[in-house]
Amino acid sequence: MKYSLVFVLVAFLVGCDPHPITGSVRTSVQKVNGVATYNLEVDNMSLADTVTAINQHVEEPISIDPQVDAQSTVESIKIESTDWQGIIEELDEQLTDVEIAQKNGGMVILPNGG
Repeated sequence: MKYSLVFVLVAFLVGCDPHPITGSVRTSVQKVNGVATYNLEVDNMSLADTVTAINQHVEEPISIDPQVDAQSTVESIKIESTDWQGIIEELDEQLTDVEIAQKNGGMVILPNGG
């Protein structure tokens, strides 16, 4: 009886995870006849996870300003471009609560108007 109560309690706590993993971030590069196409697809993932996925492909990583909620959700974005700079520019257009800007020699995600 004691073990079944522990099992039920653990199952309940696992089922009540306030941050379930439900989304995805995908990046890809496709080359056709020597021409590269870069893709970013985000579906219900945090801004931090989205930036981490992009940073795996760029020479100059993007950072997130401490005033920005890095755990805010990026709901659904699909971007295709001929380079990662184009992906970043389009992402900047689609994210409404923040902006991506040059600051102190690097790319930073800032609050709008920051």
